[in-house]
Amino acid sequence: MNNRDSLRVQLIDAMKARFGDKLAESVFQHDIWPVLSAAMDAGELLVARNTVPQKPVHEAVVSWLEACCGVITLVHQNEPTASKRELLNVLYQLEEGATRAIADARAIIKNGTV
Repeated sequence: MNNRDSLRVQLIDAMKARFGDKLAESVFQHDIWPVLSAAMDAGELLVARNTVPQKPVHEAVVSWLEACCGVITLVHQNEPTASKRELLNVLYQLEEGATRAIADARAIIKNGTV
């Protein structure tokens, strides 16, 4: 996902040490951003990240659900010796992952990339 806010934050953060907070923000807003924005809108600039290519949502959901099933299998295997705290920690981690997955899917739907 092309996230202009992320690019903005990264560039301003990179300039803060040299220019300070206010000047870095001003230089970005008035000097750099108009050029970058126009180039991106015209398709002349593609900002790439050094990340693994994203999977389609349905593939990512299937992978995540398979991982959840793997965790549940481990819970079954350790059921006789698992403490309530350990089981709650697993449950909370699954909840955190589900919450993140829902937020990501909603962001994709909102941006119309589905």
